[in-house]
Amino acid sequence: MYTKPVGEIIKRYIKYHCYANDTHVYMSLRSFDKWDDISSSLEASIADISTWVNSNMLKLNKDKTEFIVFSSKQHVKKTENLRIKVGSSYINYSVSVRNLGFILDNTLGLEKQGNYICKSCYYQIRNIGLIRK
Repeated sequence: MYTKPVGEIIKRYIKYHCYANDTHVYMSLRSFDKWDDISSSLEASIADISTWVNSNMLKLNKDKTEFIVFSSKQHVKKTENLRIKVGSSYINYSVSVRNLGFILDNTLGLEKQGNYICKSCYYQIRNIGLIRK
């Protein structure tokens, strides 16, 4: 696969998962005390990926790059100010992300996913009602 070298770059720093043109990197945190070490590892891997992407005439879409920290409801406040530097800009912490059509929020609750499914169902039911006599 053409993007296999991206996996080799990421593997030097952290764990990863690729699906089609999406790459997900992940790691386990025991506490937020070492966030500077963790963020520097993430920033280094993103910088190496950016270098590889540029050398192969591709583009790393920084606008679509996001990160989330899953934690309990009691620890959500500790994650609000986290960010990662990518090039000359910063990626701020996301409250929820979409992965293969499933919405994950920072506490692994299903409220946003349930709301999305209900909204989609009501939209389809409404469309069926419009074509019915």
